[in-house]
Amino acid sequence: MNPQDQPSLTLTWGILSTGRIAEKFALDLLHPRPCSPINHTLTGVASSTSLSTACAFLDKIQAPKHVIPYGSYSALLSTPCEAVYVATPHSHHYQNAMMALEAGKHVLIEKPITVNAEQCNALVNTAAAKRLFVMEGLWTRFQPIGYAFREVLGEVGKVNRVWADNGMGMEVERHFPTGDRLVTLDLAGGGLLDLGIYSLNWVLQALGPRRDYAPRSVASAMTKNRSTGVDETTTILLRFSTEKDDQEIHAIVASSLRCATDADGSTPCVRVQGDKGEIQVFGWPWRPLRLRVVAREQGFGSTGMVGKEILNHMPDQVYGLAYEADEVARCVRSGRLESEIMSWKESLATMKIMDQVRKENGLWFGEELESVLYPLAL
Repeated sequence: MNPQDQPSLTLTWGILSTGRIAEKFALDLLHPRPCSPINHTLTGVASSTSLSTACAFLDKIQAPKHVIPYGSYSALLSTPCEAVYVATPHSHHYQNAMMALEAGKHVLIEKPITVNAEQCNALVNTAAAKRLFVMEGLWTRFQPIGYAFREVLGEVGKVNRVWADNGMGMEVERHFPTGDRLVTLDLAGGGLLDLGIYSLNWVLQALGPRRDYAPRSVASAMTKNRSTGVDETTTILLRFSTEKDDQEIHAIVASSLRCATDADGSTPCVRVQGDKGEIQVFGWPWRPLRLRVVAREQGFGSTGMVGKEILNHMPDQVYGLAYEADEVARCVRSGRLESEIMSWKESLATMKIMDQVRKENGLWFGEELESVLYPLAL
């Protein structure tokens, strides 16, 4: 269904955290959107450290006076807001999301949904028991190009292979300040959970609707940063069975802090290869610029033709996080506990793959961060 073909509705929000992604999300909620039938009301933002930090955040985004700052998460969660966006570091997603569910809030959690599959399973079971909505905030699913990708998927025939890469091309020692969450093991940092999840997102979408997203096999290689212990570069090879089990789909999933996905400005970050052509996605995997469909007949030396090119056009000049907020509003108002577009089974499948990769390469975030005990002070 086209996201614009919706009845008018409104959802009230609170935000846990005052970091970079919280700022982007807040600005999107506050941005006027004449093209959208969905309205979002930001009622409060909470800092885990101090009221002054929350006040400074609201000043920075020039929030209207009705948005209230809170000096603790529990203070915000005691207010009447309907939904909460958990924008804290990966390490705290499980504890913060559980706190929000216990307070009776619907929850949108910045990706990855948790640190591991066990936490993810406990979280969705809690949401189901409490009849509350919860979703992983993988925003590319809800951008215009995400809908377009799923619509054109059938145009390349039977999918045989998927390539997906998310590399920042940074000099880790120079470009990341000390304590940045991306390079801090105690915050579950590193390339896999932060970058690799986007590569996995495109792979799972390329498989189409499935009963089971579990791969037949997983193999991986990982390079860790010697100073911080986080993973710098990770490459994963996956084998998936098809519905009829008459072929396999291979997927190569890559993430890197140090290597660049698009060094020349024209290299696709995602390629979905079928027996009738391929889909190419350009730009950053988390916020692509465009995709194109290349029609090609099988045969050695056969050159394909670009049959379709689609831009990732976002009406109303929003950053793009508003679209996942729209999905939360639609689901909450219709009484659904999970999104069909970003389902619990896909979030769980993603976490299981990343768990296996981390196990194969000895990447462990510590007993407290990996625990399903709640509440647990981190």
